[in-house]
Amino acid sequence: MPTSARRYPPAKPPVVKRLFRCLTTIFVFFSNQIRLGEASHPGPHVFGNANPTGLMGKSADLGSLGSTSVTVAVQETHLTSQGISKFKKELTWQNTGMHLSHGAPAPPENQSVKTLGGKQTGVAFLSHHPLRSLVGHWSTEDVSTGRCHAAAAFINSRWITMGTVYGYSERAHTMEVQQNTDRLLSGLTSRVVDGAKGFRMVSGDWNLDRSCIPQADVWENQGWLEAQQLAYLKWNRPQQCTCKRSTVKDYLYLSPEMIPYVQEIQIDWSLFADHAAILVTLSDIDRPPIVPLWRKPKPIEWPHQVPTEVNWQTAVSPNPNSDQWYQEIWEDVEKYADHLQSHAS
Repeated sequence: MPTSARRYPPAKPPVVKRLFRCLTTIFVFFSNQIRLGEASHPGPHVFGNANPTGLMGKSADLGSLGSTSVTVAVQETHLTSQGISKFKKELTWQNTGMHLSHGAPAPPENQSVKTLGGKQTGVAFLSHHPLRSLVGHWSTEDVSTGRCHAAAAFINSRWITMGTVYGYSERAHTMEVQQNTDRLLSGLTSRVVDGAKGFRMVSGDWNLDRSCIPQADVWENQGWLEAQQLAYLKWNRPQQCTCKRSTVKDYLYLSPEMIPYVQEIQIDWSLFADHAAILVTLSDIDRPPIVPLWRKPKPIEWPHQVPTEVNWQTAVSPNPNSDQWYQEIWEDVEKYADHLQSHAS
């Protein structure tokens, strides 16, 4: 045997066994710690929209909107390029665990390169989950205004496509300004409503009454519902003001795929002075939704030969309780069917 081969003796069985046990222990340890395949932020999930009138210094407030999982669209961030950089550091310092996806920076209020505060514009998404910005269907001029943005959040192995718009507020009653806001909203229609599938959300402070938003008619014709409209349909809750406690100018629309998962809808005035936060709580979206079932009775096997004369006197009389009256009518029909079959047999 060559000298090089005798230099390293063969491994003894106890050494191999100890190595195998060590590797197994390490694998089990990391499997329990990492918990592969399980979401780090399980449901319920909170999706929201808010206008904080300036985002700097308010990361902790936005993070407190949900205990475990929050994804919120924000308008009027007032963040310049320098401000965006500082706000990302703020997210880290506050240990919010949130990610940021932002639109174009707000124009600075002055010519200083260190200006953090910008003009009254700027939009973004904040989430406890991974975010990625999407290419929108807006022109370069519209994007540069900092009033429109599209992004996607990866939650429970699903990509949630989202879009937000901050509508023009100055002279919002004029036709020209309303058309400018409608142009931004049409970008949400083409990119999110028509250009994506699955779970989707569009929201924003649009500075318009619902009657002045024709794009919303397009969405509702496809089964989308606004959060407060859904709250009225599910729980008979009246619409609440969202802007300066006097008007409704903030909206959050949900796609038909998200609606079955809705557990709660709130209008929260506790955080920001001028605008309420719209909060929609969804159940764990990696599971099938709980869909109410309408159980249909099986068809009655009517006899082929029915007697020409069947003596039957109904015992149903008018009842002021319409539900009870309806129940008595169909109970009488079932008794008549039993009576008819007994005569046929």
